[in-house]
Order: sequence, then structure tokens, then C-alpha cells
Amino acid sequence: MFQITLVGPTGVGKTSVLAAMYNELEYELNQIGCEFKPIGTTKRNIIERRSELEGLGKGQKSILTENVAIMGTAGSRQFDFELRIPVKRDGKQDLLTFPVRITDLPGAWYQGSDRGTEADKILTDSNCSFWVVDSTALMENISDEKETGEFHNIINDPETIYNSYQRAFQDKHEDHTIVMVLVRSESYVQKISKLYQKSMSWFEFCCRRCLPFLQKDCTKELKDRTKESKDRTKELYDKLNLGYARLLWKLYGQTNGISAFACHVETVGNLFFQDFELNQGKPQARFRRGTKSYTPKNGGLPLRITIKQILEKEKIKTHQTVTEKDTLSRWLYDVFIGRSDVNTPKEDLKAIETVLFYITNKLQKDKYVAFNPEKGGFVW
Repeated sequence: MFQITLVGPTGVGKTSVLAAMYNELEYELNQIGCEFKPIGTTKRNIIERRSELEGLGKGQKSILTENVAIMGTAGSRQFDFELRIPVKRDGKQDLLTFPVRITDLPGAWYQGSDRGTEADKILTDSNCSFWVVDSTALMENISDEKETGEFHNIINDPETIYNSYQRAFQDKHEDHTIVMVLVRSESYVQKISKLYQKSMSWFEFCCRRCLPFLQKDCTKELKDRTKESKDRTKELYDKLNLGYARLLWKLYGQTNGISAFACHVETVGNLFFQDFELNQGKPQARFRRGTKSYTPKNGGLPLRITIKQILEKEKIKTHQTVTEKDTLSRWLYDVFIGRSDVNTPKEDLKAIETVLFYITNKLQKDKYVAFNPEKGGFVW
């Protein structure tokens, strides 16, 4: 069984990432006749949380952080899925099933709870983890004394989460992939719309014909807005380096086999940062809703990153005299099903390779970065 752990403080958006991930993967895999199927009570829980996410994209124009995060977990919750791939055996239609378990750990378990040992054990046993980070806390209210946002240490609590990783990896001897997932990132990663570009281009054309003295200002406005959208994304990853590169460097030095990646996920798609306000001493971000409705993006990206990275590691480790595709397919059986001696039929291999090819191609079009210790962190 392939095990993933969601890591992060209370209210940072872990459950939102889970709901967005399922929503996107379900649609993508259906395009090639496969399923990412929730098992048991997971189906009901995921549908409820997805409905909550969709509800966040509607209603009043201004909304507080406490209303942006969907209902989290008071205790550890396990969400079981099956990746189902259709295959023909002896002329009959059959299914290959690969179990996936995603564990959503309450942030309170890391923050002074007596359940910390249990959280460490779950993290140790997992194949990968999604370390969820609030983008607004990294980017906003930056002073001369602080390189990251004023409330970053309060909201994201990086030292506490790092300490849990450090304890969990003391006795870990297997490879582990960490994916840093930047949530609530809409304000920093969305490019200017095509409609805006067309409108400005048309306005520029009219100015050139009728009001030439305005043409220069119009052209400059369009270029500045385009450059600003690119610069803000780079700035987001620069702040991620300032807040986390030192901690990841320590983990790399402590344990072999760790790799880290970073990506941004828009779990709602139309919520944009407005300001911070203090509620009983606790910072809460206020967001404004955009003109579009619920439009999530990159929800399935963390899982695709994980699969691709582990497959690449397996290619390096194997020295068997079989083709690359056979090696990857047998590895999938070993990790997901737990049987390394399976003689996979050619029909099964072909079906698995189709999914692998699709995931790899899809990932090539996505935006994510790898952690490079030699270059000082994530290079956007």
C-alpha cells in the first residue's frame, strides 16, 4: 500500500488539499478509462469536503480565514482510495487495483499534544508527505526586520513541523519524498486574464488611431501587469526558500533518501488576499472573492510529483536485465500491493504503462520545482 501523510498546523488547509486533489485526479483518470475511487466512508467524507470547497467560491465578497478553511480533523483520519486500471485478460475485461492511503493528521498533534509520538510514527511509515504551507503568511506584512511575513511563524509554525520530521526520520531507512504544497496562492500565481490582454490590446489599437498620446501609457500598463504576475510567483518561491530551505537542508543532512519538491495549489481559485486582522491576538487573513466562481487549479499536482519522483529513483536503483518499462511496472506492484515476486502478464504491463505515460506527460506541463541544496533551495 502506498501511504501519504498530510502535514501542517491546524487550519493551514490540509483537508482542502485532499479534497482538491481527489477532485482533479478523478476527472483526469476518467479521460483514459481509469478511476481513482474512494473506498468505504472515504467517498462520503470527500464529497462533503468538496462541496464545502465549492461553497467557498460563492457568497459574500469578503471572507475571513476561519471561513476559508473547510472542516478539518479532531483526530487522525485515514482516506482510502484505489487506483483502478482496466485490463483484458484472456479476452475478458478485468481491473488492476492499487490501494492508496492518505492520512490527515490534526495540526494540534504537533503543537504540544501528547499524540506527538503517534504522529511521528505515522510520518515514519509513510512513503511521502505533503507539507502544507499558507502562502499569505509567507508573503504579507513583511517588515524590515523580517524576511518572511509577520505571521509566518504563528500560522505555519515551521520549527514545530520540522521537529516532527526530525524525530520521525531518526530511524527511517527508506526513501521519502516531501512535497511542499503552497495553498491560498491565488493572489501570487494567477496570470492576467486573456480577456484583460485582449481588452488592453484593443484599447491600445484605438489609442494608436485616435488618441496616440495614450498609446505609450497603455502599452506600458500591459507590460507591467504581465511582468508583475511573473515576479509575484517567483517572489512566492523565494519566500518559501527563506522560510524553509534551512530546515530542509538539515533534513537532507540527517537522512539519506530524502527528496523535496514544491508546488502551488489553488484549492478554490477565486479567493484573493485582502488584509490581516487580529482576533483575540490571533491573525486572520481576509480574502475577497473574484468575479469567477469555484475554479480550482493544480489539485492533483502533489500526487503526480510524488509518483514521478519515486519512479525515477526506482530506475536508478534497479540493475535487473529487464526493460525499463518492465522495471517500473513491477515496482508499482511491489509498492502498492506488497508483492515483489509477481509475474505480471503482458496485458497488465501494457495497461500500467499507459497510465504512467499519461501521468508523466501531464506533469511536464505543470509548474513545480525541486529542492536543490547546492543552489540554496527551490529555484523557480
